[in-house]
Amino acid sequence: MEALGEYLKEAREKLNLSIDKIADDTHIMKKFIEAIEIEEFTAFPGEAYLKGFLRTYSEYLGIDAEGVIRRYEKIKMIETPTPIEQLIPKPKFNFRPFIVIFVIVLIIAGIGTGGFFGVRAIIKTVAENREKAPKQPKPAKVVKKVVTDTTSDTEQTVAENDNADKDQDSKSEQDNKLQKEAERKQREKADKKNKNNKQAEPEVVKEDITELTEPVTHLAKVKQNAIIKLNINEKEYSLKVKQLSPTVVIDYADKELYVMKDMPHKLDLNADDRNDMELVLNGWDKDFADITIKTIDQTIVSTATVGTMELVGDNPEILVTRDTPEEISLVINVTAEQFIRYKADDKDSVEDIYAAGATATVRAKSYAIVWLTNSAMASFTFPRFENKVYNFNSDRRVEIRLIKWERNGEGKYELIVSTLK
Repeated sequence: MEALGEYLKEAREKLNLSIDKIADDTHIMKKFIEAIEIEEFTAFPGEAYLKGFLRTYSEYLGIDAEGVIRRYEKIKMIETPTPIEQLIPKPKFNFRPFIVIFVIVLIIAGIGTGGFFGVRAIIKTVAENREKAPKQPKPAKVVKKVVTDTTSDTEQTVAENDNADKDQDSKSEQDNKLQKEAERKQREKADKKNKNNKQAEPEVVKEDITELTEPVTHLAKVKQNAIIKLNINEKEYSLKVKQLSPTVVIDYADKELYVMKDMPHKLDLNADDRNDMELVLNGWDKDFADITIKTIDQTIVSTATVGTMELVGDNPEILVTRDTPEEISLVINVTAEQFIRYKADDKDSVEDIYAAGATATVRAKSYAIVWLTNSAMASFTFPRFENKVYNFNSDRRVEIRLIKWERNGEGKYELIVSTLK
């Protein structure tokens, strides 16, 4: 059977289409299209991403998407190793009785061996204790002699007592040497352990920190985990590049910002309802991000939502018109498994994989942004506005929608759904 990646590549080349053209039309990143054509499926962040991109790519090429998904699942099944117990045939002969007898013999042999070595260990311990016990001085020998030999008898007794004292001193000196030797070995062991612990200490890695000193700063090669610092009213604040692939994510003020390419993101770092900086992602890959940062003059009064509210999408569709803006409440209906991310106002983004038949409810005051990987199998329902339904009339699978209120020339407010690229 022809490889799946080669099959899709040949279909693309027959249509005389470049990967860049398909990436622009389908919103699938170029590196993911290349990964599909070389069957590098580990490059995708999840199964839902991969299947969604396969469907989108296949339908764009005019190929049966479900057939492509089935071919991918067959590849996945072939690459999954068969459990070893299914490859080894079970023996026909019943060895159980022999195994039981063999275990019993081992237990009996173990008990006998344990008893032998146990008694031997006890005897050895008793002998060692006897050797370690201090020797009692030998009693002086009493020699019976004639009374006239008193002087000689006394001298012999003193000599024997001196010999006993020398033996005791020799034993004590030997014990001291053994104790000192044991202490020396213990010190050497401790020194060796401390040396090994020092060698095992991880090398301190210098942090990648950039301090902003100019009103506009262009950072061409920002690595993952890099830290960007700036001062606001003599207080230091920082941003950390948490993730580069598949989407650039930046941590700031205990929040996560999912950065969109070429879109200005205005941030309020000190929570005073005024924007402190504007960040634009010029481009990125798995190694570096190209970012431009502009600090904002604090004398200019603005709210944290101004930067996002200035977003303008393509192909706007008016759902309802009201005298004043109302709460936006929409339900995302899913008819096939896919990955969805959404952001309401300036709250943190929420993302998850949704199974077929699942729903997700989004509530916002001013605007909402929704990312989908299989938009053809999803729709929006607006319960507050006569259950209006928004369907995705697009051949592309990966879609981003902006839902927000806009004021028209008559002073009324229109709820508009538009496309973001």
